[in-house]
Amino acid sequence: MDNPTRSAKPITPLTPVKGSWEDLLYRGQQLAATHNQEGTAILQGLIDRLAKMSDASLSAGNHRLRTILIEAVNSLTPYLLYNQRYDEAIVCLKVAEQFDQQQTPISWRTYQAMALIQSGAIDDGFALLREVVRNGEPEQWLGYVLEAIQRQRIDIAEEGVKEAEHTLNRLSAATNDTEGVRQLRAALAYAKAQLAAVKNNPDEASAWMEYSLAQHETFLENLAAFYLRLVEREQFDEALKWVQRDQLHPIRSKSWRAYILYHLGRREEAERLWRQVVKMDIVEQENIDLLEYVLAHYFLGDREGLGLGITLNLMESSDRISSLLLFLAGLGWAMRRNEASAHANFHQAQMQMQALAVGHKLISFWWRLCADLIDKDDLPQYAKYFDLPQPDEF
Repeated sequence: MDNPTRSAKPITPLTPVKGSWEDLLYRGQQLAATHNQEGTAILQGLIDRLAKMSDASLSAGNHRLRTILIEAVNSLTPYLLYNQRYDEAIVCLKVAEQFDQQQTPISWRTYQAMALIQSGAIDDGFALLREVVRNGEPEQWLGYVLEAIQRQRIDIAEEGVKEAEHTLNRLSAATNDTEGVRQLRAALAYAKAQLAAVKNNPDEASAWMEYSLAQHETFLENLAAFYLRLVEREQFDEALKWVQRDQLHPIRSKSWRAYILYHLGRREEAERLWRQVVKMDIVEQENIDLLEYVLAHYFLGDREGLGLGITLNLMESSDRISSLLLFLAGLGWAMRRNEASAHANFHQAQMQMQALAVGHKLISFWWRLCADLIDKDDLPQYAKYFDLPQPDEF
């Protein structure tokens, strides 16, 4: 589930006045970015001082000091989360919940819940997340269920599905918004499809997916999240049926169809499809998915380094490098047996996941891609960065 800091951009004044609030914020950000304790102390001091000010002071000058306060929280919290200083991180987030007038309090409470879950207080974290969802929009139950699945808490996901169903029943009896109810029915069915898939019931999963699409076309836009769940559970035959129905995203569907065929032992067919993918004009593709395009290069060997080159170029031109880009770069370097660069990128990707309270390690599905592409003798050294698959867990 999203937290409110992911798209935040730091304040970077061109000429901050020395000793000003902006100067303190900027220096704190710069130092904290290098994990310098002085930077975190500056940011914490900013937060403590500004939080004691009156609402009038914070609101003056188009909310100048309020903006600095929230930005200090945005800059300090990821550092605290990465260093597993969860109590301090949650205190920071509660300050933001109190003073931020741009984000809703629910957004900050969601981030607090994610921090609790990552700290190991999973039941407490999901209890807070349940409270957030109950006070939010009904469609948020889907995110709750998917988060529980991601955290490997199927019991919590099942409880979420039951409560979502009760919510839908109450709403459908009290409203004339048939379109909205159909969308919610589609979301609930999609949640049930995901849950059935992780419990290794592919027929039931597909039945719920069919029902979801019959209720509303919402999830046609991204069938991949469903068929990749089937792939994750190694239900390749069932996944293939669904990937062939994904007509909206040609690069994505071709690449994953190739991946499935690859795992079904149909290597020549897979390579033929991947060769088609790498020849597609990505400039004209409105829905280009970077992961699939780069993976097509990687599975074809990437001898000329085009896949890795695309990744590195995007990293160089990005203001904020995503964990996906860092993972793809690490994978590309590991394939070339450049161990130092691979470790550096995988570590950075893991740090970013931790700092955003997404998880302690990189997702298990990415590890499956590593197992496909990295030399078997080299593979074990990278396992520490990933949440390793546990196919018999459920």
